[in-house]
Amino acid sequence: MEERPHVLLVSADEGVRAQLRLTLGDDRFDLVEVPDIRSASTAVADRPPALVVLDGDVPDGSADDFVTTLRAQPETADMRTLLLVPRSGSGDGPGESVDASISMPATSFALLRRIEGLLAST
Repeated sequence: MEERPHVLLVSADEGVRAQLRLTLGDDRFDLVEVPDIRSASTAVADRPPALVVLDGDVPDGSADDFVTTLRAQPETADMRTLLLVPRSGSGDGPGESVDASISMPATSFALLRRIEGLLAST
């Protein structure tokens, strides 16, 4: 049996988490959800994911700073990252350290396409 890609979703927004949960499904991806940067750091230390999806409005830290920290560590330097940027313009913009960004709300098709593209480039 082929191993499912491990994806870490960092968002305090239940609506965002629900959309990603539905988009990624139970059978294609191993999705772990956390509400903040502190929890994300713990989750990455426990099991580094293939992809981190970060909400630009994530509490208790900067998504870009979090990704910069991951890039500085050999075990997570090649991890793929997707930043969810609110259309309203609030939150972090796409920083230099993230691999890609997508404006939210986005269609499930657009999210899945972007995630699959990032995972294919690993």
